[in-house]
Amino acid sequence: MRVFWTPDGGINWHPSKKGLALGVEKLPVLLATLHQAAELLGQDAPDQVEDENELLTSEEKAILCEEFNLEIGQIEGLLSG
Repeated sequence: MRVFWTPDGGINWHPSKKGLALGVEKLPVLLATLHQAAELLGQDAPDQVEDENELLTSEEKAILCEEFNLEIGQIEGLLSG
């Protein structure tokens, strides 16, 4: 994610130094953290997890595996550690 700026009213956009680099393998952790933040703020998560100790639903884990060529064990390892 990167912040872009334009000196000419939106014709030419330039990347700024402000941004965040995030490896694909960290997406499960980011998603789980966002779920926890929403819960702490009293907002409902998009889908409820089957087990309250789990951070992502089975469907979310399956989508991450498929989209980013990860194994379920990799995702679970990232989330537990």
